Amino acid sequence: FGRFAQWLKPDYMIMATATPKDQKLLSFLGSAGKSQYESFTVSRSDVVDARLNKKYIEAIVYDLRQNLQVVADLRRTVLRQAWLRNQQLKQQLANAGIPLSPLLLVQVENGDKSVDDAERDLVSLCGTPPQVIGKHSASAPDPILMAAIANDTSKEVLIFKQSAGTGFDAPRAFVLASTKSVNDPDFAMQFIGRVMRVASQIRSIFSTASDIPEVFNTAYVYLSNAEFQKGFEQAVQTATNVRSQLEGQTEKMAVRQTISGATVITNKSTSQRPLAYDMPLPLTDDRDVATSKQTKKPPQNLEKQTSIFGVNDTDSELDVMIPTTNIKTNTSSNTPKTTSELATSYQDHGIRLYSKRTDLPNIPKSLKRERKPEMLEMSNLSKAVAAKLDIPSKLARNAVKVAQNKLTEIEIHTELTTLKRHTEKAKIVINRNVLAKEAQQALHELPQVEEEDIKLILGVLSNRMGPILIEAMEDQGEQLDENTLKRMARDAANWVAKQQSDKLAESMYEAIAVQAETYNSGPLPDAMAFPENIPLKQAQKNIYGIYPPSREEIDQIDQSLFPDDRVWLKEREWGFPSRNYLTGKFDKTSSMNNEELSFAQSLDRSDFVSWWHRNPDQKSYSVQLVRGEHHHLFYPDFVVCLEHYPGDDPLIRLIETKENVKDASRKAKHIPNYYGKVLFLTKNKKRLCWVNDDGSLGTDVD
Repeated sequence: FGRFAQWLKPDYMIMATATPKDQKLLSFLGSAGKSQYESFTVSRSDVVDARLNKKYIEAIVYDLRQNLQVVADLRRTVLRQAWLRNQQLKQQLANAGIPLSPLLLVQVENGDKSVDDAERDLVSLCGTPPQVIGKHSASAPDPILMAAIANDTSKEVLIFKQSAGTGFDAPRAFVLASTKSVNDPDFAMQFIGRVMRVASQIRSIFSTASDIPEVFNTAYVYLSNAEFQKGFEQAVQTATNVRSQLEGQTEKMAVRQTISGATVITNKSTSQRPLAYDMPLPLTDDRDVATSKQTKKPPQNLEKQTSIFGVNDTDSELDVMIPTTNIKTNTSSNTPKTTSELATSYQDHGIRLYSKRTDLPNIPKSLKRERKPEMLEMSNLSKAVAAKLDIPSKLARNAVKVAQNKLTEIEIHTELTTLKRHTEKAKIVINRNVLAKEAQQALHELPQVEEEDIKLILGVLSNRMGPILIEAMEDQGEQLDENTLKRMARDAANWVAKQQSDKLAESMYEAIAVQAETYNSGPLPDAMAFPENIPLKQAQKNIYGIYPPSREEIDQIDQSLFPDDRVWLKEREWGFPSRNYLTGKFDKTSSMNNEELSFAQSLDRSDFVSWWHRNPDQKSYSVQLVRGEHHHLFYPDFVVCLEHYPGDDPLIRLIETKENVKDASRKAKHIPNYYGKVLFLTKNKKRLCWVNDDGSLGTDVD
């Protein structure tokens, strides 16, 4: 495909994948003759919110006691447990009225009889009807055949040898049972992706991710790996490997123990807390002891259980977490009423709150921001912009020639017998209707204009071109009647509008920006939330007392918090008895690169700086400015409160760090009324410089 792309020579290539691999991508780009690429990533949280991926993952491996290590048949155990789970899901989907038949994926080890052995075990051990089993026994994967089986709703099981990462789509798969080795380098991407997708039937019933019941929002992976299950130490290592692989591909995982002795690696939060050697003994009474004695049943013979497997099996046949009723649980489910209770609730979810400082001067409750005026007198604005438009003399001369059908272009003449060629200049006849249409189309791109505004702009330009036309005709010894002059002036105006539409747009944006409205943004968050196990560096003059997290630290959130805990990172408003309390969230628009961090550290050390704040993009509390040459809004990087002269009240100013000085000069066209000029800074080699309004570099900044 790389060679094909090189032959095709596309201007751009757009590639999408859920399993990116940099080395393979670079190899492809080399084959395609491309040297650069720009990547855009979508976080797993966004994919879950869009109901494209399941929220939870459970991977089950088995920690065998020494007397079972030789006699246990883990392969058949995994098949049995996975089939039970799939049948339970089938019943639960039917009870919920969801028309979906779940698919169990069974990946077996290589071998001539491995697929047939798995089928035989499913039929004899689990009572699986043969007609619901689909098989792909070929050594080489056939994605078309596998997709056909996966989409055949009469099939409840798909058995295959090769990797599941062959591109076939099976959104109805919830459970995967694998007898292959878990130390495969592509383990997580091959397996998890097949059972992580959300079926359309689920999406059509539940409109948001939070509405989907947990049981339908979980992917189950059962692992049977005899090679790593022969001793306690190796079994522990297996669990560690699985956990680290899953965390590397998805998010934070925890290891839990079940009554059956299985180890469950999952991203579900649970009240089962980890045990430590220095924990006190749990409080018990006679009833607790009696209950524990009753629940400890000897393991039943595997073969004797084959007759009870079916749709109506209870949860007792599946892996159940060890109960922890005698462990003290937190009470954070109650709605917090004070800041200390709120901080405790966040701490219970592994999150720390960084409160807004109260010891720094002049921190406002809300910052000021701008918006475009909602009600503009566009008629006067359109006429003013057209009247001020610069029409260079060369453009005016060409516009006159267009109106006279005297604009010249080159003709190429070829004599067909001798093939001799020569060129001549020829006057081009203009199609007036096409010219008018082109001008109209160009003016429709102007901001906030309607048909009436376009007529006004063309009217003003026609009046401006009239005297120029008369002067040109007099120089040529010609005179025009009023109707002809009016028609030719309109043609000349259409030519000017078509050629100068970008200049008109910039002038329009600038005129709109002059009338920008200043108003209060939403209130600044009272505290910012971030995972407790990713500590943020303290800053003396930041309004939250810290330097915002880096992109790398933000990328670690999925590996630091469970999905249920990450919900607490979202922006939330808490109704305290005395007032409302807002908590905010750090995202990548709050992060800083190395140059921005270095500059923030300089702000923190400066005597004349009272406080500083990293301004994120597109938040309800962000500072936003109207641009003077574009319809987009502008979010400066830093809000800084500083003393211009010692002893004066500190004033709030805005600073933007730029790599592109041309962009800085464009954004500098508009000066906000409240904040004054924005200071633009850029890096020049190893020094920081301020940027002049024309885009040139000013002096160095220490």
